Amino acid sequence: MNEMSEKHAEANSVPEKNIYWRDLPGGAEVEMRGKMYVSDGAVVFWHGREAREAQKYLDAQVKATADRREARAQAKGETHE
Repeated sequence: MNEMSEKHAEANSVPEKNIYWRDLPGGAEVEMRGKMYVSDGAVVFWHGREAREAQKYLDAQVKATADRREARAQAKGETHE
């Protein structure tokens, strides 16, 4: 892959949708992609004054998502060790 197509592929990997963090449904799966929180194909955002609260909540959701995925993998007999 040449440099131009690599940059194009990288740009296309960023979700085109956004969702406000308070609008996430309960139990929504959230993951980190680089420095972005992503849920269901959308970048999760917040407003400046609520950054600390939003990031604390989203960090907990990222951990919960990872824990659920690990539990599902173990139930299927897969391990990530």
